[in-house]
Amino acid sequence: MIFFCSFAPLYFKLSKLRNDINHSGYIEKRSGKNISIELSKLFYLFENLYNNKNNFNSYPTKKTKNNNNMQRYIEQIIQDLQDAKNNVPPDPELEKTESYEEFAEKMFAIETAPSQPMKKLFGVNYEKLPPPEKLTNEQMQQLIDAIEDTFSEFNIGIDFKDEIPIKLKYEVLRDEFEDDFLYMHGFHTTIDFCDGWCPECKIADYCDIKYENWTPEELEEERNKAKNKKEL
Repeated sequence: MIFFCSFAPLYFKLSKLRNDINHSGYIEKRSGKNISIELSKLFYLFENLYNNKNNFNSYPTKKTKNNNNMQRYIEQIIQDLQDAKNNVPPDPELEKTESYEEFAEKMFAIETAPSQPMKKLFGVNYEKLPPPEKLTNEQMQQLIDAIEDTFSEFNIGIDFKDEIPIKLKYEVLRDEFEDDFLYMHGFHTTIDFCDGWCPECKIADYCDIKYENWTPEELEEERNKAKNKKEL
């Protein structure tokens, strides 16, 4: 929010100036442009920026001196992840149900529960997590460890191949925060980053089973098709 806090005083000054001009009926034309109209356009821009400030990325750039600003931002994300542990719902205690009907009712509620926004569950979302190119390897590892720690409180495991580079690990883990998450409390969930479609998988080169369903030639052909489609 550092970026938008600096806009707040200007936003309110611009609002007052526009109101003063409108109330006085003062209109001046220069180069064929109406000042009051141009001012309204400028005000509209700042109004949208100010009102929607929470929808914009607020992480600092990597170019800050000694990367101190980014590190402070990382620490805030880690704290948000720690705080999210308080969101873990109570265990449904299925083993303590007194009848099959009660068990079935609880199971039905769990299985049909809607997916939830990642921010609601874990305190952060995709937009809040900086892209890997803005982070050092150490910072990416800090975030991976913090996410794994919070996930474990929700009985969610992460299955990474050891040989996957740290940058790629963070990238695919960050991608998981892009969509809502179907959380089934009372059950263990493992995220293995596999959706069954190898050609567009970012970690396919580190997968042991891709050639069980694809020949090298087929995989390369489909990868080229996907790449060409994205370039269109």
